[in-house]
Amino acid sequence: MFMIGVSILGGALFLYALLSYIRTLRLRWWWKVLLSLPLAAVAFKFQLLYWVWGGHLFRPQVPVWLELGSNWLFMALLLFVPLLVALDALRLPLWCLLRRRPGWKRVNNVLNSLLMLATLVTTAVGMHHAFALPEVREITLRLPQLREPVRLAMLTDLHADRYKQAEFFREVVTRTNALQADAVVITGDFEDGHLYSLAPALAPLRHLESRWGVYAVDGNHDYFSGHDAWQRYLKKLGIRFLNNEHVLPGPATWCWPGYPTPQPRATTAPRRIWHKLSPVHLPGSRWCCWLTSPGWRQKPPGAVWLSSSPATRMAATPRDSAKSLPASMEAWPRDSTA
Repeated sequence: MFMIGVSILGGALFLYALLSYIRTLRLRWWWKVLLSLPLAAVAFKFQLLYWVWGGHLFRPQVPVWLELGSNWLFMALLLFVPLLVALDALRLPLWCLLRRRPGWKRVNNVLNSLLMLATLVTTAVGMHHAFALPEVREITLRLPQLREPVRLAMLTDLHADRYKQAEFFREVVTRTNALQADAVVITGDFEDGHLYSLAPALAPLRHLESRWGVYAVDGNHDYFSGHDAWQRYLKKLGIRFLNNEHVLPGPATWCWPGYPTPQPRATTAPRRIWHKLSPVHLPGSRWCCWLTSPGWRQKPPGAVWLSSSPATRMAATPRDSAKSLPASMEAWPRDSTA
């Protein structure tokens, strides 16, 4: 299903850029054909790199320059096409009035080319910032009737790979420990690669410090490179995974249920069924801090949701609200084993 979705996205990007940009260029037809070939390669870059070179779906075993270049061009295309759609919508009334005027097509071609150049520059700057150490963002939430202040350090989407190695994560650990948090929460997507090559990169996580411990749930990327081996290794680093279970960290006023992200269909590992953990069976703590995924069919009433990524989320909700949830509520639609 995942590969089908990526293919549909690539096809949509390719067709719109071909029809609205390349087709309108004032070039001979064979130049347009030549330009459409690299466009198709960029739009379907996931499939091409994965099928030709193999390796990890998000980190195929290709030369560094090819991986960085293809990612840059694909993200530029992903930004360019929606902006081109918006530009086409804005100039549609002008097209109805001025399409027969001399120079109209030339103006459109210049605007489209400037838009493409702007997206290439923007994505290049974005990729540069992606490899920089993340800034610490502090958010204060005032929860009614909370007996004592609680300080959480939340890490998400670490994505260890060939570019982010041990030195990067040592600095992440140093900044996290400086916050002197009551607990550290890691909401998935630890790595983009196999254990044998990236285990040393995440080894500094064993030095994370907090009063109540380090807790985590899986993200969707964690299923593509040997999920079970990675989870065993990360547990040895002192990280506790909440695989559809709950813990009572610190004072009795807190309860943390955890639901990992559903396993994507694109993985080859045996699929799992995480059985439901009904909130009515949770102990009578005053506040529940939910580590979960967006597969919930309804949200706890009165919850304060802290979105870390589209794949994993954390929320705080009063225990009284948790009691009102239906007993049949599941973390996500259950699936059959493969």
